[in-house]
Amino acid sequence: MDKNINGFKIKYGGNIYAGNINGFNYLIKYDNTSLVYNLYFNILGKEDIKDLSKEIKKIDKDITIIYKNNVLSIVGSLREIKDLAKVINPILENITKYLKDKNYKEICKHCKEIKKVYLTDNEGEINYFCDDCYKEFIKIAEYKKNNSKNVKEHTFKGIVGAIIGIIPGILLWLLLSYLKLEPGIAGIFITMGAALGFKHFGKVMKVSGLVISIIIGLLGVLIAHELNCSIYIYNLYKTDFLINLWDAYKSIPYYLSRNNEFKESFTNALSIGLILSIIGIFSSYSLYRQSIYTYQIKRIGE
Repeated sequence: MDKNINGFKIKYGGNIYAGNINGFNYLIKYDNTSLVYNLYFNILGKEDIKDLSKEIKKIDKDITIIYKNNVLSIVGSLREIKDLAKVINPILENITKYLKDKNYKEICKHCKEIKKVYLTDNEGEINYFCDDCYKEFIKIAEYKKNNSKNVKEHTFKGIVGAIIGIIPGILLWLLLSYLKLEPGIAGIFITMGAALGFKHFGKVMKVSGLVISIIIGLLGVLIAHELNCSIYIYNLYKTDFLINLWDAYKSIPYYLSRNNEFKESFTNALSIGLILSIIGIFSSYSLYRQSIYTYQIKRIGE
């Protein structure tokens, strides 16, 4: 399928095609799930594309054509992805012929100037950029990388922030339990809150911050679960015994050792919370990655 696309030069990843036809560089991005494709050109010329739209809709009346901010985009759909070349080739021929006849000029996606462009991966943004913009991206990335190394992590403030961050998740755990819903879902928000709290107060999250926020988050899940169990025991026995919430909390080990049903319920609920909390832990890792700042800027095909 790839080699049958007119002007095809490069396939990047699993869903991006790049090529040049009639002097114009194009990008094709398609979604494997929806089978929707997007065709892009970075061009400078008159904004009225009614004539072009009429021509292209003769090929497929359901195609959408938009020319905005110097980007000509064509959106369509396929029944099967193997039909991409058959569908896209006549569209490429008609569009590039029209652009050439109407004297449109190719431009850099970033600076919008008429320059020679190169297919570039700018931290995940795949597009055509000129050499000057490419060098600018490199400088910005180097600055961010060096700056991230010099930012000091405020560990104590980060710990305070993480503790504050888990409180909303703990309250959510109790609320879900009161509503007789699965409280373990709140484990996601507890570990996520720990990460966000540490990053906000600590200014940056490095390896130590990553470990600390994860530990506090998991402890928050345990605290939320034990607090919920304490409330359950308190409500169960408050009319028969003169107990308070602290008494109920201290009795948890007793019920775990003497009551198999309570032990099974306690273990299952805690396990669900800890498993779901892993989703929240990914936010810790994401914030850590932002702090150390890794970048990917490269010319594709070189």
